[in-house]
Amino acid sequence: MLSKFVNLNLLTILGTVGHTGTLVLNQNAWGDLTSTLLGSGLVEQVESLSQESPRLMTGECQSEMSVQFSRGCPFECEFCDISVRYGRKPRTKTPAQVLAELETLYILGLRLPVFIVDDNFIGNKRHVKLLLQELAPWMAEHGYPFPLSTEASLNLAEDDELLELMIAANFSSVFVGIETPNTDSLTLTKKHQNTRQPLRDAVDKINRAGLRVMAGFIIGLDGEKPGAGDRIIDFVEATAIPHPVFSYPGEKPRTIIFDLVSG
Repeated sequence: MLSKFVNLNLLTILGTVGHTGTLVLNQNAWGDLTSTLLGSGLVEQVESLSQESPRLMTGECQSEMSVQFSRGCPFECEFCDISVRYGRKPRTKTPAQVLAELETLYILGLRLPVFIVDDNFIGNKRHVKLLLQELAPWMAEHGYPFPLSTEASLNLAEDDELLELMIAANFSSVFVGIETPNTDSLTLTKKHQNTRQPLRDAVDKINRAGLRVMAGFIIGLDGEKPGAGDRIIDFVEATAIPHPVFSYPGEKPRTIIFDLVSG
C-alpha cells in the first residue's frame, strides 16, 4: 500500500520526519532511505524506491525543500496552539546544524527554494541573528543556491537589523499572520504583537526592505464587526499583498479559545 507514495516529494517528507525538519539523509544514504523513513519492517512495501532515487536527487520531483531552525513561539494568541504544544521559549538548532543541512542539499545538486518551516522564525531573535550572520557568508560563498522563505511574527517590522540580515542571507519572502485589520479583535484574541504599530506601515516596511509579504487572515475572530471580509480585501489591496490566505478560528484543541468554548 505504501508503494503509492514513492513518487511523492520524498526529500521534503524526509526533511520533516518527526516534525523536526532535520534532514535524515546524505548523498550516500539512498540505499537505506526506506528503513530510515518507514522502519525496517516496511522496506519490502516500497521496493521501487531505489530505482526512483536518481530522479529524486536531480530535484525533478520537488518544487521546494524544507529545513527547520526553531520550535515554539513567545506569543499566546488564543486561536493558536503553538505556544502550548512547543512552549513560549523557542528552542533552536545551532547555526552549524542548519548550515550542514543546507550543505547536504547543495552537495546533492538541488537548486530549489527552501522554506524554513519554523512556527515563528524570529521567536528567539538573539539566536536567529547568530544564524543569519553565518548564513549570509555561506550563501555568498556558494553562489546563493537557495532562495529562502519562512514564517515570522509581524514584529519583524520593528527590527531593522533583522530585516537586513534576512535579505543578506537570501530570504525573498515571509509569511506573517495579520489575521484582521480590526485592532479590537487583535487585542481581544491576544495578538498584541500586531497592535504595536499600524498594520499597513508594518507590511510596507517589510516590503520596502526587500521581502515579499504573504499573509494569513482569519474570518470570524471574537470582537469582529460586520463587514470583516470587505475590510480584509481593502487591506490586501492597499498593501499589495500578492498571496493572502484565509481561514476561520475553529476550535483547535490545546488553544485558549478551545478551553474557553469547551469549559
